[in-house]
Amino acid sequence: MVTQKGSDVRNFTALGELLEAERMRDDLLLIAGGPRMTNLLAAELGYDAGFGRGTLPSEVAAFIATRFAERVGAARPNLA
Repeated sequence: MVTQKGSDVRNFTALGELLEAERMRDDLLLIAGGPRMTNLLAAELGYDAGFGRGTLPSEVAAFIATRFAERVGAARPNLA
């Protein structure tokens, strides 16, 4: 996303609203990143997480892997 003059926030918001309108939001993991992005701002925009300056790719990958594992675990009944 472009991060000039607040257009990143507008674009992130528009994407979230479009996904909600198309009833696709619950099927996706939305993460936002950029030099001024924070997890709090991402949550306010309706995203699952936000990663800002200094975030390592391994941190983003770990978040994605953990969240998908949680979703898979929730979709499977506990047979134990």
